[in-house]
Amino acid sequence: MGCPIGGFNMTAVTDQLKIIQQESVDARSAVSEGVATDIAANQNFIFNRVFPAHIWRYNGLTGKFTSNIGADGPMLFYYDWEIAGFAYSINTVGSASSTIFDLRRYTMAGADQGSIWSTKPAVDSTAANFSATLYNQITSTTISNPTGHTLGVLSTPQIDADEQLIPIVDQGMTGGLDFFFWLFYRARNP
Repeated sequence: MGCPIGGFNMTAVTDQLKIIQQESVDARSAVSEGVATDIAANQNFIFNRVFPAHIWRYNGLTGKFTSNIGADGPMLFYYDWEIAGFAYSINTVGSASSTIFDLRRYTMAGADQGSIWSTKPAVDSTAANFSATLYNQITSTTISNPTGHTLGVLSTPQIDADEQLIPIVDQGMTGGLDFFFWLFYRARNP
């Protein structure tokens, strides 16, 4: 797989954690192709595996947050970014129904641009206590999606600098306690 740079089709460097030692480059010498490859591998490792995260915490009965637009605050950014993955969990499962979580895109001026999901993340009363879903959007890999969890499907994985995400609990599970949602993200080219 190549990477077109400056009209050349350059070989993409596999992301890998490499130890680069001072002795790898002689004083006042040019960086060798091998050392440059190691540097690129480390950079790709960081870019593809280390993400900042934002967490929304709904402590207590999740039903009390139902339709409370913006409970636990919006997520704002001053650069263009993409969703790298997401996770959600519930500490104590309730007796009936589901907790359904939504993130809606708003402009900074407050205009609603709709949900970022085509299928919203949810946890129903058949889930186990302390169960969690984890999804890597970059590699399209479901790491965990246990019984009682509905895997969220993103329709809008890229958010622009002039937008914000507003959380909404569309529905709260009867008796469900302590729902958490993590959003992992990284900068992208505009």
